Amino acid sequence: RHIMPTLILNSCAWRDKNRLRPENKSDLRVMPSVKLQRTSRFTADQMYSLVADVSQYSAFLPYCVGSRVLSRVAGEGDEEVMLAELAIRYKVIHERFESRVVLNSGAQAIVATQTKGPFKRLRNDWRFEANAAGCDVFFSLDYDFRISLFGKIVAPLQQRIVEAMIDAFEARAQNLYGDRSV
Repeated sequence: RHIMPTLILNSCAWRDKNRLRPENKSDLRVMPSVKLQRTSRFTADQMYSLVADVSQYSAFLPYCVGSRVLSRVAGEGDEEVMLAELAIRYKVIHERFESRVVLNSGAQAIVATQTKGPFKRLRNDWRFEANAAGCDVFFSLDYDFRISLFGKIVAPLQQRIVEAMIDAFEARAQNLYGDRSV
């Protein structure tokens, strides 16, 4: 039986409110969506800045072996739009993909949608809301691989992969901000 580790530690940035939960269990050919919420001891501004810094992902995210911003332009209001490229490597999977990333500093929200790559669909959303303890972090991921073999490799490990990613953001926040939290 797999027990998800509790992320409630004095030194941790995230506190577990909801377990990772696949939303679509009925159709095993479609990769399930993942939604999670965590409470961070860091401010919403700090967490937004950390996640928005896509060019640094390869320095700390597991399975990310390359990350770069291809273009960056001002959008409407508080929005900035970038085209970013990530290279991922997991077991036999080694792929590059490009995403359109919309950064909304006013709403402290980030939406990334694949524009080129190995997925039929890929979208992830981040939202950060201030609270007395720091901020609530909301994350959702919706994806499906074009090549069904990739999906078969990743599906049984999806929770572990997402947990590793969240742990990496947590560690990065600690490294960047240390005790400079709320």
